[in-house]
Amino acid sequence: MEGEFLYGTATYGGANENGVLFKIKKDGSNYTKLIDFDDAQYGSGPYGTLVSDGTFLYGTTIGGGSSDLGTIYRYKHN
Repeated sequence: MEGEFLYGTATYGGANENGVLFKIKKDGSNYTKLIDFDDAQYGSGPYGTLVSDGTFLYGTTIGGGSSDLGTIYRYKHN
């Protein structure tokens, strides 16, 4: 993922205590939370490597989703 920002996840924390997707500038400034994982739409406990196709970030979670077995999610980034 090239550009001004780095993207990452935290497995725990956030508004729902289910993890977050975030971006931060390479110099450590401008931390921005992009997703508060909610256990339903995006799942919970983001885990693993993010993959980018240049438009979307793709990732996985260890919980949540329709069977509470995790999800594959995507997020449009700029």
